[in-house]
This record gives sequence, C-alpha cells and structure tokens, in this order.
Amino acid sequence: MEAIEVENVSRYYGNTQALEDISFSLSDGSFTLLLGPNGSGKTTLLRCMLGLLKFEGVIRIFGYDVKKQGKEVRKNLGYLPQTVNLYSDMTCLQVIDFFSDLRGIDVTLEETLGVVGLLDKADEKVGALSGGMKQRLSLAVALLGNPRALLLDEPFSNMDARSRTETIGIMRRLKESGKTIIISTHTLSGLLIMADNVIILDRGRMLGIMKSEEILKTIPAAYRIYVKQPHQIIDSTAEEISSSTNGWTIIKTHNLHKTLSNLMQLGIDMSRVIIEEPNVDELIMKLSAGGV
Repeated sequence: MEAIEVENVSRYYGNTQALEDISFSLSDGSFTLLLGPNGSGKTTLLRCMLGLLKFEGVIRIFGYDVKKQGKEVRKNLGYLPQTVNLYSDMTCLQVIDFFSDLRGIDVTLEETLGVVGLLDKADEKVGALSGGMKQRLSLAVALLGNPRALLLDEPFSNMDARSRTETIGIMRRLKESGKTIIISTHTLSGLLIMADNVIILDRGRMLGIMKSEEILKTIPAAYRIYVKQPHQIIDSTAEEISSSTNGWTIIKTHNLHKTLSNLMQLGIDMSRVIIEEPNVDELIMKLSAGGV
C-alpha cells in the first residue's frame, strides 16, 4: 500500500514559486530522508502534506485526500516542526497531559515519555531541559495517538552528540515498529544507512528520489568525529583513527550511530565531541548537472 502519494504539487508565495511540480510515492512503513539545503522547500512540502498550506496538485495520505479530508489526514500524521515552543513552566508530565487532552486521548507515561527516554524527567520543568531533551519531548507529543506516519522537520537541531545518538536509536525503533517516517534534513544526520529512500530538493525542485546505496556511490558518506581524549582509550574497532597535534582524536566512520554509541559506552564526555557531516553539496551539484 502507498502511504503517501504526492502528484504534481506546486506552491507559490505571491509570485515566488516555492515548490515546482513535485511528484513521488512512498510505501507504508518506509523511512525517507527529505534532503536539501536550507531554503530548498522541505518545510513547505511537509506543511502542504499536513494541509496547513494551500497548493496545486494532489496529496493523499493513506488514501485520504489532503484538500478534501484534512481531518482524517491529520489523525494519521504526527508532526515535529523545526521550531518548537513548549511552555517552560510546565513539567513534562503536564505537557503530555495538556496535548493528550487536546486530542481527546488517554495515554500512559510509558508509551509517551518512556518511548523517547524521558520517563525519569516526568516531573522536571521544560525550561530546565537541554535542547536535545526538549526535541525528544516534542517528539513524544508528535507520537500522541499512535499516528501511522511521522513528519519530522530537522529533528536534530539543538542536539549534542549524546542526544543525537539517543534520538537516532529512537528513530530506529520507530522504523522497526512499522511507522512511515519522513525526516527533513539539510545533512545526512547519521540516518542514511537506515533510509529506504532519499528525496533531494533544491530551490523548490525535486532533483530525484534515490536509494541509500545510490547516495553512497555518489558521495563519500564518511563522518569525522573529533574527541578530546587520548588516542589510546578510543575503541579500537572504529574504522579509522588518527590524532591531531592539539590533543584531538579523529575518528572516521560510515556508521555514526554505532560509533557514537561505542564512545558513550567508554564513558567519553559527549559534550566535548564534535561531528563533521559528509558534504551533501557535491550530491546536489551532480544531480543539478544531470551527473547522477
């Protein structure tokens, strides 16, 4: 079954075309990256899929037409916006209670905060949470009602290495549970090896939809991780390790989640870990020039 069908979708802001004739379909249970630089139209496309913006063309979510059956569409979607504003004086528990009451559903803390690893923060105020924890709390809100599909807009913003690793693990479990997931991102975010599809947008145009293995053939999807620790204590199973003259150990890896998890198990201070993403500009340039 096709979970999401997008047919000839265009969107204008005045005389400016934000999306130009976008078409693709995604199967139920698929995991898709919506990849493109800032300003490429990713957020606009997600908001069209939610029925929050008017558009030309047709979008169907699990067979429901977004323009004609918006209420049914939104029952099946969970949405994490790029910028989330939660009430700082509310506790995590109060946030879950508030949004579940708005949706008219009964939930437990285990199936909400537990899923995103915040069960022990139930009585902590939102204002006291780190940026990464706030993002995970927002993800818990998006999961209320057990939606069949998730639209996540730049979910790794404001996250340190530890929060990012934990969130990638959450994404992996959600995929294994059978949810259809679309993640908008301007970087590969450590998710490429999990992705079934990668949709590439640039300046409102869809440059292509590719499989992750095609991306790996096109760009060197190797991450560089900089750790302020002696070379000798870093996990020897990492793919490639080198040392800099100023005390940083440099790890090159293709599996970001696994390598960061190994570092956490070693007790490395993740607040002093820097991640350098693979450069996706090369991919955009090749596709724009018709070279892929």
